[in-house]
Order: sequence, then structure tokens, then C-alpha cells
Amino acid sequence: MFLPTLPLYVRHVGGSPAAVGRVIGGFTIGLLLFRPYLAGMADRKGRKPVLLLGIAAVAIAPLGYLLTENLGLLFGVRIFHGISVAGVTLAYSALVADLAPIKVRSEVLSYMSLTTPTGMSLGPALGSTLLDQAGYGPLFLTATTLGLLSFVLALQVKEAARPQTVQADLASPTSSPHQAEPPGSNGTNPAAKGGFWHYLKSPAIRIPTLMMLLIGLAFGTLMTFTALYLKEENATITLLLPWLQLPLNGNSFGLGFGPRELVMNGGLFFSAAAMTGFVLRFAAGLMSKRMGMGLLMSLGMGTYGIAMVMLSLARSPETFLAAAIIEGAGFGLLIPMLSVLLANRSEPAQRGRIFGICLLGLDLGGAIAAPLFGQIANSLGYRPIFAIGAAMVFLALALFLTRANAGLSESLRFALGQGPDGYALPEAQSSGMGPIAQPRPAPST
Repeated sequence: MFLPTLPLYVRHVGGSPAAVGRVIGGFTIGLLLFRPYLAGMADRKGRKPVLLLGIAAVAIAPLGYLLTENLGLLFGVRIFHGISVAGVTLAYSALVADLAPIKVRSEVLSYMSLTTPTGMSLGPALGSTLLDQAGYGPLFLTATTLGLLSFVLALQVKEAARPQTVQADLASPTSSPHQAEPPGSNGTNPAAKGGFWHYLKSPAIRIPTLMMLLIGLAFGTLMTFTALYLKEENATITLLLPWLQLPLNGNSFGLGFGPRELVMNGGLFFSAAAMTGFVLRFAAGLMSKRMGMGLLMSLGMGTYGIAMVMLSLARSPETFLAAAIIEGAGFGLLIPMLSVLLANRSEPAQRGRIFGICLLGLDLGGAIAAPLFGQIANSLGYRPIFAIGAAMVFLALALFLTRANAGLSESLRFALGQGPDGYALPEAQSSGMGPIAQPRPAPST
């Protein structure tokens, strides 16, 4: 609901494009501050407490937006709001990965990820409609109500029993992420002693995290500036669509289907992207069985980069809409396969931290993108920042093609769907996670 509306709210209360970048960027600062602690908490205390904490922030933060128009206070509320995604994404992903049988993990995680595009399809459209027909107050109150409903539903969640020890050693930069604990360790993992950041010593985790950092720069640009970019372009497009009129401000309730001239705004953009993402995420699990997880990740990044290029060059509403559809396809392929990749490379007792640190790369990219590209947008306009975002995505793709596995040839084979993930746990390798994934031979002694 806030993707197309909150940047407009900041402008409404007197913020410049740079101020929009700073306030929206507060969300990712909150992610950076809280994600490491919540990731460890998910492994120590369980996924459900972290999930509930994140959803509580979903319900509370919109009240903060409603109660202040001060840019400094909005920045603080936005930081607090970061707890929501910091907790929900890693707890939900780790919870589903824990419960999913290994042989159908890719399908289950793909289906799990359908919740995101479903919300992204409905949320921006609902947010834009509420803003247009009722104003900011009903928008923020509706968001709080939905957060409270989600909290009640999350209370019913049951999780798998937590393992008490971590079986993987990520202490050595050259070690496999599923190397057994050394004798005499008393069930204590060196990675756990080294803390949250110690996991970055393993290339199995460091490379996906760097990829997400680069993609986060593009993602942060897209999330922060697309609505403002489209508002500045002020274009309209005619589409054959269902329509809904809410009974607000003297209007009667209406529902129908037919050609409609729509403003090409952030709500339409993000809804179109989310609907495409829904279709791709639904199919991604089965596609990975036939094409390989690595190839789908490569296609996802390539497609996402193309969408950013299109946004930087767009001159018509049709091009903006096409870019939205392609962007949704790219993220729809990439994100569920990244979840499978991380689940395959982690033991349950460390999964919260590994999911958390990789997602933190995405958070950091978004935190950097909003204020940095806001300054560039002030001077040069919006088009150049989308071109820079495209370059970041293609750099992430190059990193994946060359460093996804231990060697260049192994990386290329995995990234092109012609070889297994050499960093995956042995049980994931032998479970048929991809059409050509085979158990690795035991190392010679």
C-alpha cells in the first residue's frame, strides 16, 4: 500500500526528492539495525516470535505516519517500520524451509513466495485508490487494521522443533558450508562464536550476499523513485480492466469490467509487476526441476536488468507498463530460487542467520540507493538513476556467472543450468533438486 503512496506523502508534507530518499531510506536503515539481532533470535528462540514481532511493527508504524508531518519524525517512524520486513521475511522464509520436505523444497518455497506478489498486486492498487478517494488518514488506518488481522492469524502458526546445535562450520573461507563440526567442539560451531558476520567468511554465503547488495541498489531505486518518476511523466494508458469504486466521500459502491483510461502511476506499475511475479513464482519450482535453479536465477537477474534499462529509456506509458511486467518476471524468478539456494546451503539451526545476512545485502543496497540516488535525481532527473541501477544488476549477474561455485567452470555450469550447486548440503544434492544435480563424490583422503 505504501510503495506508490508514501513517497507522495513525503512530498505532500513539503519534502524534496532528496528528502523522499532520506525518509524512504529510513526503512532500510531499520532493516540494517534490526536484521542481525532478529536473525539470531530466529535461530535461538524460534521463527514464530520473530514473525510476530515483525507483524506488530506492520500494525503500529502506519499510526506513526498518521500522527506526524515532521520529516525528522517520519524518518524515525520509517526506521521503526523496518522491523516489519526485517522480522517477517527471514522468519517466514526459514519457517517454510524448515517444514518443507527436501525433495519438494523448490516447489514449496516458490508457492510460499506467492504471498509477496499477491500482496503487491492488491496493496498498491488499494493504496492508490484509498488515497485518491479518501485521503491519507483512511490509508494509514486501513494499513494498521490489516496488520492487526495478520497478527491474529500469525498467532495460529506452529513451527518445527528447533535443532540445538549447528552442524555446519563456516569458519574457513575455503570450507564447504556443510562441513561437519570438528571433534571436541562440544556442539559449538565456530561460526556461532564469531557472531552473525562470521558467516561471510564462506563464499557459499558471501557471494549471494554481494549479489543481493548490488541488486538492492536497483531495488531501492525502483521502490523509492518509480512513483515520483511516473508522477512527473503524467502519462495515461487505456486498458481493459475490472474497476472498483469504494463508497467513500459520497460515492456509491461500483464494480464492473471494461476499457478504462488510467494514470500510469506507481500503483499500476507495482500491481502489474506483482501479477507477473505471481505467475512466474507459481511456476518457478517446477521450472527449476527441468531447467536448473542456477539458470532461473541467471534469467531472473538478466530480466530485471532489462527492465531497469527500459525504465531509463521509457518515453511512453506502454513502455513503462512493459518494464513493470518484465521487472515482475525477473524478481518472480530470482527471489524464490535464492530462497532455495540458501536453504540448500544451510542447516536448520543456522538458517535464520544465513537468510538474514543474505537479505541484509538487499537491505544495505536499498539503504544506500535512496539517499545517494535522491541527490543524483535532484541534479540530473530520474532517468540516469535507473540506468545506474541496471548496471548494478548486470554486475550481480556477472558475479553469479563467475563466482556462484568454487571454480569458474563450475560456476558457469551451475549458472547456466548444466551443473549442480557444489555448495549445497549433501542431502539437497541427492534429493533431485534439479535435473542434473548429483551427489558430489567424497573428497579423497
